[in-house]
Amino acid sequence: SGDVDIMIDEALRTLERVGVKVENAAAADLLLAAGASRRDGRLLLPESLVRAALATPPATFALYDRNGAPAFELGKGRTSFNPGSAA
Repeated sequence: SGDVDIMIDEALRTLERVGVKVENAAAADLLLAAGASRRDGRLLLPESLVRAALATPPATFALYDRNGAPAFELGKGRTSFNPGSAA
């Protein structure tokens, strides 16, 4: 899977060199405390931070509607479609 490895390496390099804009202050603080750095209004995420985060996701998690009620659960080997989630 050479092409997949190239894509993953490029994504990691982009997160580390270009970074991402994080508008939530609490989330930015967590990332900074975990080893991210700030430059030009973006957080730069080192490869080690991204790989550590990818190694620890929960097996399942729930998405909630705007009223706080569970909308559906992701995981458990199921494919879920949610065309209504857009920023």
